[in-house]
Parts: sequence; structure tokens; C-alpha cells
Amino acid sequence: MDYSYLSKRQKGVLYDLFSGKFTLEDVLKKRKVSRRTYQRWHDEHNFSEEFHRLMDLAAIEQQLVFVRYGHDIAMKLVNLSAAEKDETARKACMGIITNPIV
Repeated sequence: MDYSYLSKRQKGVLYDLFSGKFTLEDVLKKRKVSRRTYQRWHDEHNFSEEFHRLMDLAAIEQQLVFVRYGHDIAMKLVNLSAAEKDETARKACMGIITNPIV
């Protein structure tokens, strides 16, 4: 993709959105972009393509975290399932049942 088709404001919005430091509202306010303009940008091929590329990268990074720490997370849940407090044990068991780490 040729990033030169994105405006400086569009690049800034994307950078801030995917930095993990700001909410969408914070980014729009910081970059002085209306919600309507932001929504219109999503109809533009280049902006939409870059947005989705960044979303895909973020999803891969999230998966890497789970792969990297999956064993530790699973062990912590298993240990919590034997907790003395019934509510803690129940929540841990529900976490294991509803979110199996495979």
C-alpha cells in the first residue's frame, strides 16, 4: 500500500488509535477530527485498508501474548479453582470452562 495517499491527520489518527494509549474519543478530540469525518474516512479505500491491516496486526499481537502466557494463565486459574473462598474458586472454574486455552 502507498501510505502517501493518507493525509497527515489520517496517519496521526491511526497512529494514536493503535498506540493503545487513547480512546477513540480522545484521538478524535486530540486530532480535531469529527466523528462524521472519521466515519467518512472508513469509506475511503486507502484509509480502510490501512485500518484493517493494523487491526489484523493487533489481533496477531494479542494471540502472541496468549500463546506466550497461556500456560501461566491456565495454571493460575487451576490454582484459583482450589481457593478457600467459594466465589473465587467458582469464578476460576467458570473461567476454565468458558475460556479453554488450547
